[in-house]
Amino acid sequence: MSRLQEHLPPDHELVARVLQGEQQAFEIIMRASAGLVAHVVYRLISKVEDREDLTQDIYLKVYRQLPRFEFRSRLNTWIGRIAYTTCLNYLKKKKLLLIGAGTYEDGNGDGAGDDGASWLAKNYFEGMGNSENPEKRLLGKEIEFYINDSLEQLQPLQQLLIVLHHQQEMGIQEIAGIVEMPEGTVKSHLFRARKSMKSFLVKKLKKDEL
Repeated sequence: MSRLQEHLPPDHELVARVLQGEQQAFEIIMRASAGLVAHVVYRLISKVEDREDLTQDIYLKVYRQLPRFEFRSRLNTWIGRIAYTTCLNYLKKKKLLLIGAGTYEDGNGDGAGDDGASWLAKNYFEGMGNSENPEKRLLGKEIEFYINDSLEQLQPLQQLLIVLHHQQEMGIQEIAGIVEMPEGTVKSHLFRARKSMKSFLVKKLKKDEL
C-alpha cells in the first residue's frame, strides 16, 4: 500500500461520496490508483498512442461500475482488475498475444531459495541512489539502470508482476486478484522473473568488467 493510500478515507466512504455525486471524491480515487493503472497499461500495451485512450476507458468503466462494487476486495485491487481486463480485451481485439499469460505451476514456484528476490528489492526498489555518499549514489544509479534493463527483457506479464509486488508493494493475494490467477501461479511467475533478471544481471556485469 502506498503512502498516499494510507491517508485516504475508507473505501466505503469514498464510494458513497461518489454515488452521491461528489466529483472530488472520484478525483481522489483516480489519484490514488493512477500509479497502479499506469503500471498495468504501460507494461501490457506497447503502443504509446493507445495507452492514454485505454486509461480513459478504464476510469470510465470504474465510474460506471462503481455502483456494483461489493467491497469483496480493496477498491484499488478492483480498479487494477478492471485495468488488467481492459488491456487484455484490447489485445484480443487487436489479435495480439499477451506473452506469459498462460498458467503453469513450478515446483519451485513458492519463491523459496536463492532467486535474487531480496537483493532485487533492496537495491532497486529501496534505491541506493538516495544515499548521501556520492560514490554510493552513483553506484546505485548504475545498478538501477542495469535492473531496469533486465526488467525490460522479461515477458510483459512478468514485468507487471515484478513491479506490482516490489514497487507497488502488493501482496501475492492482491496481485492474484488483479490478474485473476491462482496465487501459486503468481508465485511461479515471480520466481521465474527474478531468476531471469538475476541471470541477465550477472551476465551484464561480467561483460562490463571485461
